Amino acid sequence: MLLMKKLLGIVVLGLLWCNVGFSITYDWEKILENCTNNGKWTCKQEKIDEYHNNLKRSGKFLDDCSSVRYRAPCTCEREESYAKRKYCEIKMKPVIVKKSRMEAADYCSRLSEEKVSEVREEYFKSCMKDEGF
Repeated sequence: MLLMKKLLGIVVLGLLWCNVGFSITYDWEKILENCTNNGKWTCKQEKIDEYHNNLKRSGKFLDDCSSVRYRAPCTCEREESYAKRKYCEIKMKPVIVKKSRMEAADYCSRLSEEKVSEVREEYFKSCMKDEGF
């Protein structure tokens, strides 16, 4: 019995000692490209900001919008003056793309699955209403 406890302790300590981590690497440039269509942003501003921040953390940067003739993907944060930055933010505001009913249902279904079972149905209905259906 004592031998089994020692063996189990050695195995557990060995697993703790040999902690192997796996990380997923994302191609943030490709993800940002998927948020554009004909030089316009199509994702929500929060998603664009999140992807852009992740891209910056990986050591890469987007071009200034004025240098690429205001075609996404680009950033307004390094524009020279306040007026140019504000013009850029207005010009590069994301285009609202309305989802089809099935796309909205899939989106709301994924979101509602993250909630507890008691509120899923109500959350789904609320999400579909927010999406315009």
